[in-house]
Amino acid sequence: MHSMNQRNTSFFSAITLLILFQGCAWQNGGCADPYVKIGDSCCVDGDANGVCDIDEASAPSTTEKVTTTIRPSTTTIIASTTLFDTTIVSTTSFASTTTTLKSCRTASDCGQPYLGGCTCSGAGVAKTRYRPICAEGTCNWRGEVEVDKCVQQESGNRDKEHCVIGYARCIPDNEYLEYFITPEDAELLVGLNYVDYSAKYGSYKFKINKILLPEDSVCYDDAKIVIDVLNPKDKASQIEITRYQTAQTGSIETGLEDLKRGGNGTIIPTLWVRDI
Repeated sequence: MHSMNQRNTSFFSAITLLILFQGCAWQNGGCADPYVKIGDSCCVDGDANGVCDIDEASAPSTTEKVTTTIRPSTTTIIASTTLFDTTIVSTTSFASTTTTLKSCRTASDCGQPYLGGCTCSGAGVAKTRYRPICAEGTCNWRGEVEVDKCVQQESGNRDKEHCVIGYARCIPDNEYLEYFITPEDAELLVGLNYVDYSAKYGSYKFKINKILLPEDSVCYDDAKIVIDVLNPKDKASQIEITRYQTAQTGSIETGLEDLKRGGNGTIIPTLWVRDI
């Protein structure tokens, strides 16, 4: 009798466990705890977002790091020597300001130092030099503004000096008067461009052929301007002008009055012309 009761107890215990197991499995979509039914599979979904955790771990990342940066200005006038850091975009277009930053291990991966511009600051010539630095794996550039003070009054064996925008040094007074002042009997050419002969002086017509600068130079000390000229008989010739060299063709002389850089980076010269 005792043996019969024992077998009945074991039978009812097994039935109870089976019912409990089936109840839990029904609550999890037919999957044993801690698994849940997602699609046709039983899996763990710890964050309860309806996606199997194993699928989330293996999903590839599709996010690319993109940032917006602006190339440093080369025309800002700064009154004193200073240091500042900036990020240079990896693009050749100044109009585009959104790009993926260039990565680096050392500063040499970012490029070579370069001169960013020459302008006037107070009574001196301000030159911005950019040097590469590698900061947390990203290329940045440190701008250092150097200001060379020009002599304001003649003193001892030193002449008065002038700062001219676009030139990397102070210009002595005698040199300034000889090469940087337009002759009184000269006229400025109007409408000079790279496309056609719109600029005229008498029966002469002028067009910019090209402007030559040393490689990577942004200052005008060594700029050479090449001009196409049509004489009164429409015969073509070519002249070369620098800040320190005028050019003669036929009965006229042509020299440089000024150089300016347009918004798209194109250099436009202003020339003077006179009869000889």
